[in-house]
Amino acid sequence: MLQEYHELFWQESLDDERARAAFVESVRDLMEKKRRESEARGDTGVYIHLLFRVLCRVTAQKTRAAIAETFPEAVVTGMSETLFGNENNTSVLKVSFTFLQRSRVQLLEYLGPPADYEKAGKVMGERIRQIPAARAVLLYCSGVSTDLHKFISEVSRENGEIAFFGSTAGMFEFSADGSPKHTNFFALSIKNDAEQQYVVGKTMYRQGVVMAVLSGEDLHVREDYLFGWKPLGKEMTITATRGTNCISSIDGLRPTEIYQRYLKVVPDENFVYNITEFPLAVERNGCLSSPL
Repeated sequence: MLQEYHELFWQESLDDERARAAFVESVRDLMEKKRRESEARGDTGVYIHLLFRVLCRVTAQKTRAAIAETFPEAVVTGMSETLFGNENNTSVLKVSFTFLQRSRVQLLEYLGPPADYEKAGKVMGERIRQIPAARAVLLYCSGVSTDLHKFISEVSRENGEIAFFGSTAGMFEFSADGSPKHTNFFALSIKNDAEQQYVVGKTMYRQGVVMAVLSGEDLHVREDYLFGWKPLGKEMTITATRGTNCISSIDGLRPTEIYQRYLKVVPDENFVYNITEFPLAVERNGCLSSPL
């Protein structure tokens, strides 16, 4: 296995159409070069992952079309960098290549938001089980609700020997219950802009799930979980939830009241940004994680 990383930048000095044409041409040049190198090595598979920062859906679509024309045998996934991208507003495409010498890669897609997340997860999980010697699944999604955890639970339930990892381009509850109320703070963040959220598979999708499945008898994948934060302060008890993944009460108080009482963080227009500096650690099944 051979891996490479490249960055392609938008030319800010040009108008949008000229800059887009120049940008897409730089994508073509890179892909043609890497295709020739891959053919010379005799690779058994090529996986390309794209991360778009401050690049609109039109540019993403044209980028994917250019790759399809110049490197059609490559499996491609991608997503926009939104929720927790840094404050750097430079428009850039980050390209990660994985060239496989003995293993294989296959693309699976679920287009649009699932009407039933559990059922959709079961269907996709069965498709993964049909792939011989599947070892890892890289999963990327956009335009989904907080019910995504049901999809992930089901898609991985009967695939215990396979490593699952990935990311979401945003969380807007497009397909939840149609209620104008939101059950997650991400919807309040100005960086969680629906117009800038998408994933890429065979083309660009505003809503959907794309998965790259890596397989091979000689492929070994090691997974790990690193939380990174050290728990401090008072241990509290979750006393009420909405559904299975939304905390509505901690020690009998609303979460906003907890932040205001113990950390002096008030629920104003900067609340989402402030609480990311003081995440609450949740222990579930012996595993620490943070919803923020």
